[in-house]
Amino acid sequence: MAAPHTPDGMQPLHGSFYSPDIADYYVTPDELGYGPSISFDRDFLGRDALRALRDADRRHKVTLVLNADDVQRVLGADHGIVNTLAHQRVERGGESVGVAFNDPYGTMLSLALLSEQAAVPGTEVTVVWGDHPGGEVAPDADLGLPVIRAAVQPCPLQRARAGYRRN
Repeated sequence: MAAPHTPDGMQPLHGSFYSPDIADYYVTPDELGYGPSISFDRDFLGRDALRALRDADRRHKVTLVLNADDVQRVLGADHGIVNTLAHQRVERGGESVGVAFNDPYGTMLSLALLSEQAAVPGTEVTVVWGDHPGGEVAPDADLGLPVIRAAVQPCPLQRARAGYRRN
């Protein structure tokens, strides 16, 4: 949880991803790739809950390589670095498969957490860009928001991944 008096702590939850259950915005250590560094050899607060989450159906951290033409169409030609901390819904075939939580920057990359079926490198997905109104509107409602096509890649990207895990 971000401290309330920091830039991250003062950002509202927004984006095209919406759920009335705050737990849907949480991420687990396993989803972020930190699972192997957790030792269950001793007792600690939350140990049983964390172990249960490890075995649950979870999302997988990936890199989305966003379509440059779509980014330009949605955000404009000179969008610079957009840092809104928004949670954008990711879809495949019209069905929600995850959430992108880093806005596009530089070479049009974004981090995302996707379902196991959608997390396969090379899978084509779409990122729904904009803000869901919340409230009584269904989380997967078609709000006419613009979409950005993206291709799923490993996280970190393959070139960096080889260097990080060399030994």
